[in-house]
Amino acid sequence: MAEIFRPSYTVTDPKTGKRIKKKSRTWHIRYYTPDGERHRVKGYRDKKATESKAAELERRGIRVDAGLVDPPRFIPRNRWRNTPRAFAATLRARGTRKSTLPRRSSD
Repeated sequence: MAEIFRPSYTVTDPKTGKRIKKKSRTWHIRYYTPDGERHRVKGYRDKKATESKAAELERRGIRVDAGLVDPPRFIPRNRWRNTPRAFAATLRARGTRKSTLPRRSSD
């Protein structure tokens, strides 16, 4: 069973200098996969939407453990950052001016 919670944090009040404890506006999910590993995932501001995301994460963990789906793999957000030569080659293939091409490219 996943746990839905709003983490708390402290802020210093600029007027009084006292520390104030606040709760995050975003709900978070803490759940365990069948192999016993604990995960913490940021949810949404809406509690019901976060609960449905938690249920989906639990179902996905059970499917991965049963071997029905492949485990998630890391996909970088910006693939061109990892392949600058391919990026420069793509720009050249599009007919981009030489002055706008990356300078570090050895191609």
